[in-house]
Amino acid sequence: MSALGPTIIFDKSSLQSLSEDESVWLDAFYHSIITPLFYVETLADLTKKIESKTPEDIVRIIANKVPEMGSSPTMHHRELSIGNLLGYEVSLSRRPILSGGKSYTLNNKRGVIFDEHPELQAFERWRKQDFLEIEKGIASLWRKSLAEFDYDHFLNLIQIILGSDFKKPKSLEDSYDFATKIIKGQGHRYKTLQLFRDLISINDEAFKKIVSIWNQKGMVPIENYAPYAAHVLKIDIFFILCTSSGLISRDRKSNRADIAYLYYLPFANIFTSGDKLHKRIVPLFMEPDQRFISGEDLKKDLLNLDQYFDKLKSKEEKQDGVYSFAWYPPDDDKFLTTVMWDSLRPNWRLNNNSLNNENSSQEQKIPDGLKEHIKKAHQEIKNTKKQDIPSGFDLETASDVILKRTVRGRKGKWKLFSNEIMNSKEKLMEDDT
Repeated sequence: MSALGPTIIFDKSSLQSLSEDESVWLDAFYHSIITPLFYVETLADLTKKIESKTPEDIVRIIANKVPEMGSSPTMHHRELSIGNLLGYEVSLSRRPILSGGKSYTLNNKRGVIFDEHPELQAFERWRKQDFLEIEKGIASLWRKSLAEFDYDHFLNLIQIILGSDFKKPKSLEDSYDFATKIIKGQGHRYKTLQLFRDLISINDEAFKKIVSIWNQKGMVPIENYAPYAAHVLKIDIFFILCTSSGLISRDRKSNRADIAYLYYLPFANIFTSGDKLHKRIVPLFMEPDQRFISGEDLKKDLLNLDQYFDKLKSKEEKQDGVYSFAWYPPDDDKFLTTVMWDSLRPNWRLNNNSLNNENSSQEQKIPDGLKEHIKKAHQEIKNTKKQDIPSGFDLETASDVILKRTVRGRKGKWKLFSNEIMNSKEKLMEDDT
């Protein structure tokens, strides 16, 4: 199941290229990180005019393919960057940064419940072509913001930071090296902070606090002071330098959106895209434990998985639903997904006792007492008036993390759950529908 699989970020182009059947296997074998950018980019399609389809149809089709069972919206890079600059740690451990959780304590152990994220609720509405007026406004503002980015202003600030060391880059690698030098402290460090302030619109009050904390830390390079903020700044500097030399076009406004997906790279094992710009630049920013998969290769592999399980499983097995048997990918490295699991989640083979039996259903049982535990956890939160997660609390130390999801019973040609689950009236939480 996707909770066990590698984390993956997809851009709109890669998800849009999938069929609904193929998207089932993306959800089954990967844990998808839903970036705020994907949400806004999809929403922005409401302002497009295409003869063959209405804008609402386009958004509905994309929303139908969004992973539901194994997906987590991550926090916006601006919020995370400002928090990081104010001294809060941002984990770069290839997992999403979740917001809005409520904590509880059972048997002297702390756990956390996350309600369904508003963005996931929005995708559910969009599948029904139910759009709020505010969402249509967001779509228009997004396109306007892309057109108003002041390249020359930010390039001038970079020139001031580097002084006589500034040179226009001749390659993507040159741009990457210059951006790396700046976040490592080369050039005017205070003006580097000012550049970032302007790029992400930090207000004066917050910026004064940031500068004060930074002074107390000895005015160290931003890479040492706030690693995640430095990652975001590095990407922006790289992009501005590339556009200054024509390595990336300023005229194609969507390039600004494409580059912004890279802000979220630290939160995923895999980045997938069919975009030519992503293919050129994403590998530059990846660490050894990360992989880039072209959108074409992912689509081909998901189609192969779809055909594999369609032939492997009997009609009766399919009636029990995908999540009764697709806990692990096939034991065959002809599948790219299996290669990714072996590379990024090698311990999965220790957990899968059915690998030697191709016809095994890989069926997993819900642990005894889990349902009762969830009910007690929800009741405890209610009793403590929905206590927020304590400041500085590390989810790594939580005894368990519960994510609330609304999931369809069928997607494309595939039934996802058994009749027993789909027809159950049992409620684990009082507000379940």
